[in-house]
Amino acid sequence: MRDHGQRYHRRRFPGGGIYTHGALEVSYSTIVGNTTTGADARGGGVYAGGPITITASTVGDNITTGLRASGGGIAAGADVTVVGSTISGNRTTGYYASGGGVYAALGMEIAVRLTNSTVSGNTTEAPNAAGGGIFAQNVRIEGSTVTGNSARRFGGIIADELTLSGSIIAGNTAELDYSEWRAFRRHECQPLPDW
Repeated sequence: MRDHGQRYHRRRFPGGGIYTHGALEVSYSTIVGNTTTGADARGGGVYAGGPITITASTVGDNITTGLRASGGGIAAGADVTVVGSTISGNRTTGYYASGGGVYAALGMEIAVRLTNSTVSGNTTEAPNAAGGGIFAQNVRIEGSTVTGNSARRFGGIIADELTLSGSIIAGNTAELDYSEWRAFRRHECQPLPDW
């Protein structure tokens, strides 16, 4: 999908704005104001069973709500690659909700790669909710900003493995613990370049 706007859809299935079983490529597009509801609802803005690549696009103000809801902006069953894009203002609500901005935790090998992008102002709300910005198994962030996201636990990022390079993770909030990020198995941080 290129040079496209997907706005204001509401459905009771995965992918309020876009749904596909396979791979998805989105470029120079806007996915805004979509909603998906129900138990195990996924991907208020986008859901794909295969890999997702989002380039120079905005995924914003989408909502996923319901028991175990996940991925207010994006939910995927495979790798998610975001380049030069903004994921902001998305919301996931419901008991055990996860991943206000991005959710990709259906398998141990699934990775989220964020390059020159912003994840901001996303929220995960309700008891036991986690991962306001990103909820994933493996996360690699380069030259990007994750800020202003919130959740009951793990406001910015929750992952098994986390690699940060030249990025800013700041200003995220959590009611209970780990406002910025939490990596359970391994993390690696490389500093911002010294200009």
